[in-house]
Amino acid sequence: MSKFRFVGTSRSSNGVTKVRFTNDLKLRNAMLRRAGHSDVNFVTFSAGKLPKLELLKRLMDEPGFQNDEAQDAIFYYVVRNSDSRSTTATAPVSFDNPSLIVEEV
Repeated sequence: MSKFRFVGTSRSSNGVTKVRFTNDLKLRNAMLRRAGHSDVNFVTFSAGKLPKLELLKRLMDEPGFQNDEAQDAIFYYVVRNSDSRSTTATAPVSFDNPSLIVEEV
C-alpha cells in the first residue's frame, strides 16, 4: 500500500479537476504546471505519510477544498478506486452531494 505526504487537486488544461498525490511537492508542482495545469493546491497533514484513502478522508474536511470541483474530484477518485470485493473493513466515507450522478464503467 502506497503512502503519501501530500494530497491535493489540480485543474488540467481541458478543465478537468483531479486528485493528486505526491511525496515530492516541488517536483510534482513543477510537472503539473509544465503540463498546463492551473489551480494546483496541495496540503500535508501532521501524521506524516498516509494511505490514499486516509488522505482523502482528511482532504474532504479541509477548508481550501470545499468547492464543488474539489469535492467532486475526491468523490470520483474514491468511487473509481474502491474495490467492492474488498473484505477489509474501512471507516465509512460520506458524500453529501445528492445531485451527483456516477456512471458505471
